[in-house]
Amino acid sequence: MIRTQYWNPAHDSAVTGQLVSEVELHNLLDRILGLSSGRGHPALELVREDGASLVIATHGSRCVLSWVNPLEESFHSVGGATGPILVFDYFGSWSEVPAEFTIATCEALECARRFMISGSPDGDSVLFEPD
Repeated sequence: MIRTQYWNPAHDSAVTGQLVSEVELHNLLDRILGLSSGRGHPALELVREDGASLVIATHGSRCVLSWVNPLEESFHSVGGATGPILVFDYFGSWSEVPAEFTIATCEALECARRFMISGSPDGDSVLFEPD
């Protein structure tokens, strides 16, 4: 089981839940893309029972991932894109990352699937570097 949490800007509060399948993850990301504030779309946090977490922040076509493993070591995705910064709502706070940290949404979903199964989003298509 994966716990989920994101910020609902309309109610100014956190929304918590659980995921048991990849289909639910897709539906939850669609719901988040329907929410927005002056801070962008809310980030989605996935937390495993071992304490590992994965945060997915997006503006729709690109995402940034922030992963904390069970040893509390933190990493972020690296995609090498160019362009404007990605702005997102991290639990009510304005947050931003450079474009080179972003990856395609399809790659982020694959990383999230791996994280749900094994606790690590790491794979051949996406690089992570320490924070």
